[in-house]
Amino acid sequence: ADDFETREYLVRRAELGDLNALDQLEDECWAHALRVTREELIARLERFPDGQLVLEWEGRVVGAMYSQRISDMSQLETASAESVGELHVDDGAVAQFLAVNVAKETQSRGWGWAFLEFMLQLVEARSDLESAGGVTLCSRYRHHHEIPINEYIRMRSENGRLLDPTLNFHESHGATIGRLVPGYRPADLDNLGYGVIVDYDFSNRWDRLSERQRRRQENEAK
Repeated sequence: ADDFETREYLVRRAELGDLNALDQLEDECWAHALRVTREELIARLERFPDGQLVLEWEGRVVGAMYSQRISDMSQLETASAESVGELHVDDGAVAQFLAVNVAKETQSRGWGWAFLEFMLQLVEARSDLESAGGVTLCSRYRHHHEIPINEYIRMRSENGRLLDPTLNFHESHGATIGRLVPGYRPADLDNLGYGVIVDYDFSNRWDRLSERQRRRQENEAK
């Protein structure tokens, strides 16, 4: 019992009755041109019900995480956000994370970090899934367009963390930052249409987390 901690929120499977709240989260978390339609939200819920979760707090949905199963991470290298749902297969060995949306009013509580970690451990516990990943975007590249994006996604601050907060968010969970995906989100002008692959290899995720902690301690000691 000592290993468990009571939380202010609960995580449960998303339902069609959550659609209005899910729509609102899309409006709050994404630029207008990048928002997912209500039809696509319904398709996600119907395509893979077990892979769609919500974060509920005080009776309200304040977070959502979407996923699907695909056969291989390499499929994402030529995918696009508009058509990626077509890659879903019921027996896919890879969990593709499609989005993590958390209401702004709760973002300072660190629930987005805990939400993703919950999903990762849930997926890791399944014997029929080998890895997880997705195609994310950079949240600050719009301030650094003078730097080629292939260089920007590798840049680190003095403390060793990746310069981009979203990429650092994924690396802090043990992800490897992979290659760029040109045209993944054509309307994402801030990132010149590029997506960035993040790969969670379950065979070494915890080793990567330990290595990250070691690097951070070394940098703090300098």
